[in-house]
Amino acid sequence: MGYDPNGATRNAPEGATRCRAVTSGPSVRSADRRCRPLEARALSTENVPRQFKRAVRPRRGQRCWRKPRALEPAWNMRAVPSRVPAFAIVRGPMTSATGLLSRRDFLAGAAALPLAAGGLGRAMATPLNAPFSVGAFRIMPILDGPFGLTPALIPDADSVEGEKLVERAGLPKLGPWPQPVNVFAINRGDRFYVVDAGAGATLGPDLGKAAERLAAVGVPPERVNALLMTHLHADHAGGLMKADGTALFPNAELVVQQMEVAFWSDDGAMSRMPTSMEPMFMIARKALEAYKGRVRTVNGSGEAVPGITFVPLPGHTPGHAGFLLADGKEQFLIFADTIHSALLQFPHPAWTVVFDVDASLAAATRRGILDRLVIDKIGVTGSHIPDRGRIIARQAGYVLVD
Repeated sequence: MGYDPNGATRNAPEGATRCRAVTSGPSVRSADRRCRPLEARALSTENVPRQFKRAVRPRRGQRCWRKPRALEPAWNMRAVPSRVPAFAIVRGPMTSATGLLSRRDFLAGAAALPLAAGGLGRAMATPLNAPFSVGAFRIMPILDGPFGLTPALIPDADSVEGEKLVERAGLPKLGPWPQPVNVFAINRGDRFYVVDAGAGATLGPDLGKAAERLAAVGVPPERVNALLMTHLHADHAGGLMKADGTALFPNAELVVQQMEVAFWSDDGAMSRMPTSMEPMFMIARKALEAYKGRVRTVNGSGEAVPGITFVPLPGHTPGHAGFLLADGKEQFLIFADTIHSALLQFPHPAWTVVFDVDASLAAATRRGILDRLVIDKIGVTGSHIPDRGRIIARQAGYVLVD
């Protein structure tokens, strides 16, 4: 499921324009609602998961083209460089406006929050407070703990529009604004998988609750067959290890994008990042070392485990990815750190967080995946949002609904 960052607009014939009747659609918007040119783009469908190989001719009511001709394939599979209860969700790395949030600042923000993160920015979506099913898959959302977002971490929020959203939500102007860090336990038959592992002991006492909460719902570490990693930031990978640095999950293989492993293992990449990022490189490397001999890397949109496929979502990190669960006609996407603040980034998808490795690519990826979800109506949740649902377009942004 290689979503193109350009989303639904990428299949337009060269020189074609969208008819006026559909210019308010999710992908192409203009202030005066008039038709405007769209770019054509050649795509590859090599290795596209079978469930996504479908005709891309526009559905009735979705879009129409002047000067119609054969469209390009829909899926671009190229890799892009670059308190309890136990059920719930969240995230938080480390950057400042000049580079990367220090561990001290991160912990200070988290310490100021209540233990349970609120459902910010949701619009009639389903809270992540109970298990749910996708075909034969049973998904259990687990709250690892909260972290606090501030304008320093999402600079565009320091604006009139940002202040309005924050005030309307009843939150302090300067933060912290509570966000969840989520882990997902997935069961199918006799197999148990965990998507990300939380922060463990790496980011302070308010995080690192995932392991005990997984055990409380019948998924102790020794029962996990595979750890499916969206990326290797500390709030996702720190929980892979015990306090002594050894592997917490004794029987699980670690499944992660090859590009993600390459980035965090690269001394050159570390040297090009702010020095405040070095602890994050060390945590990622220690996690990989703890599972040495049990790390399986995947390129692009390959299969992670049967029925669960990687969806590359680069920008936040080079190998950042989501997971598509598919069983029969049912599908569901965990899109990881595509959204860090439902309150701010659904209405303003161009707003980025300072810990994005490539902010421009992260914003393009976010817009692209949200556009595709509007069209395909696939259920979705993420690592830092408190709900699940479907994406719909609203004005210049998006909303998560049931």
